[in-house]
Formats: sequence, structure tokens, C-alpha cells
Amino acid sequence: MDYWGTLPKSQSDATTIDEAIAAAIASHESDPTSHVDDAKSLGLHRSNTTLDHPAASVLSDKSTATELAFDIAFQTLDGIETAGSVSVNLGLGVGVDVTAGSYDANAFYIPLPSGSSDFFRSGKDFIIQFPMVVQNDDPGTLRTGINYYTGATFHGIYFEYDGTNLKAKITLPGVTFASGVLTFDPSNLHLYRIQFIAGTGFVYWFIDGVQVASYDLSAFSGGFADSVGFEFGIGSSSEPVYYVPSLLLSGQI
Repeated sequence: MDYWGTLPKSQSDATTIDEAIAAAIASHESDPTSHVDDAKSLGLHRSNTTLDHPAASVLSDKSTATELAFDIAFQTLDGIETAGSVSVNLGLGVGVDVTAGSYDANAFYIPLPSGSSDFFRSGKDFIIQFPMVVQNDDPGTLRTGINYYTGATFHGIYFEYDGTNLKAKITLPGVTFASGVLTFDPSNLHLYRIQFIAGTGFVYWFIDGVQVASYDLSAFSGGFADSVGFEFGIGSSSEPVYYVPSLLLSGQI
């Protein structure tokens, strides 16, 4: 008795059903575009903001060879530029305790090595990630992210908290962006991330792994000045206390 797979697939084609299925599978497997559309498995895998691979499944030799990373657990202020009231609490990290002053009167700043304009160039990927907590109900304005100055003019990609509203922001030559109010309470410890993907030209802001804002920066071609670095700066007439326990800066070279 003939079974279904041995039957011809049509009256005009003697190819059996089994042979036709095998040929279709082989064609699909050899097609480099299989599953890569936005709504298909590989396309979604490549565009997900978080890839949930098993712990320890990515070996060290698979890490990029074109990236620098600065991973700092704050134990000292050595090598950190400071202004105003800045100190280290070994249980919490770097604290900024503000009693008075305009913006930047109380701050700490971590300049990147010489040639850092290449590290934070707008045509290359970068990530800034840090946990942060605000231990005061009446804080002043905080900006935390990467920045540089042209004279006294501030430029940066950062989070800003004015004591009431938390926002994602960009201030660059010819580019100004402010997100809507982000509904997170900075008085609780959260993990903040700013990420730039050169392939798309987008900047993304995350809190606790959740994307909270994005901006298309692809039209910006100015790069950043050589003095770019990470800043945690505040201006206030009250007494807020902010802590950043650690910092990750990662960028392509």
C-alpha cells in the first residue's frame, strides 16, 4: 500500500510529497534571509533590548575586541575631579551632599583618557550604567550622564532630576531633547542606563532594564569634545544627598 508521502504532489509533477517537503526545507535552511524580518524569530532576537541567555553561556573569548570598559566600584575619590561637598561612603558609594550653590557647584567628574572623543564619537556605540539613590525629599537639580563643556556651555546626554520630575535629556550643538516625566521615584535605588547604538543612530534610556525614552540622533555628526566624561552634578540651596555606588562606561574604540 502506498503511503501519503510517496504519492506524486500533483497530476502534472511526479515529484513525491516527501521529496517536495525535503526540497522546501533545504531551500529554507540555505536562505540567509530566513526568519530575519522584524516580526520573525531572528529579527526579534536581534532587536530585543535584553537577550535572556543562560548564565555563563557567553564565554570571555566572545567579547568584543574593539571596546573599552571602565567598571568602577567607588571606594575612593582618587583620580576623580570634585567640586563642593563630595565624599565616599563605603556602604553606599560616592555621595554629593549639597548645601548651596548653582549647578556644578557640587559635583564629581570622571574624565576619560586622552583621545576619548573617539570613545564617545557619535558614530560608535557606548553604554553608561550606574545605580543611584536620592536620600532627601527636597533635592536640587541633578544631571548625571556624559558631558563636555564649550567654555561655560554645557553639552551632554543625561538624566535630569529637578526634585520633582525625572527626565531623559540631550543638550548638544543643534540638538535639544527632553522626554516626558519618567514615573520612577529616585529616592529608591534604581539602575540607570544610557545607550547609543551607532547602527540605528538612536539613544536609549533605561531604568531597571526597562526602556523609558529614545531619541534619533542619526542627524548629529559633531561627535564629542576631547574633554568628555561622566558627570554627577547638582545645584541647590537645600540639602539633598545623592549616592552612586558604581559606574560602568563602555564604548568602542
